[in-house]
Order: sequence, then C-alpha cells, then structure tokens
Amino acid sequence: MGVSPLDLQTMYANMNNVARTVSHQQQGLVLAQQLQESKIIQQNTEKASQVHKAADNEAKSSGINDEGHNSSSYGQNGKRRRQEQKDDEQSRPSEIRESYLGLHIDIER
Repeated sequence: MGVSPLDLQTMYANMNNVARTVSHQQQGLVLAQQLQESKIIQQNTEKASQVHKAADNEAKSSGINDEGHNSSSYGQNGKRRRQEQKDDEQSRPSEIRESYLGLHIDIER
C-alpha cells in the first residue's frame, strides 16, 4: 500500500496549520509574561513613590530637622540653614526610606 500524492499534500497543509497554531501559543505565553513583568515593575515604582511621599510627609510634620532642632528655633541663620537643606535634598538621588528603620534597636548579645 503506497502513499498517494494527495495524502502527502493534505498532510503537509495540516502540518503548516499545526505549526502556526503552536507558534501563536508560544508567542502568547511570552507576551503574557512580558505584560506581567511590566505590571510588577509599575507596582514597584508606585510603592517606591508612596514610601518616598510618606517619608517626606513624616519629616515635614515632625517639625524636627536633620540636626535634631525644632524647626521654629532657627535663629538668625535660619534662612541660610533652610537653603542649605534644600540644596542637600536636591543633590541627593531619590532614595527609599522605611518608616520603621531606627525605631527598634536590639542590644541583646
């Protein structure tokens, strides 16, 4: 029993359709992974910006500057100190600050 040319033609046409279907499925999986990765990256950047905003709000609301003085007790050099602090904040790269850092100190050793 031999294989007819019509059978070969049908088999090759079906192989082409199967190959297209498999390639589309694989591309769909890659696309889904890329979308998921971009969504995770976007969520992380949103969280980082929220943490940065919360740290700024906490620093502003506490009324204590980096040197440990109340913001109301500047004195004569208050304007200069505020200007220096603004310059320092602008020169620093954006950083993520955690509100819980420095609150708990473990001295058991």
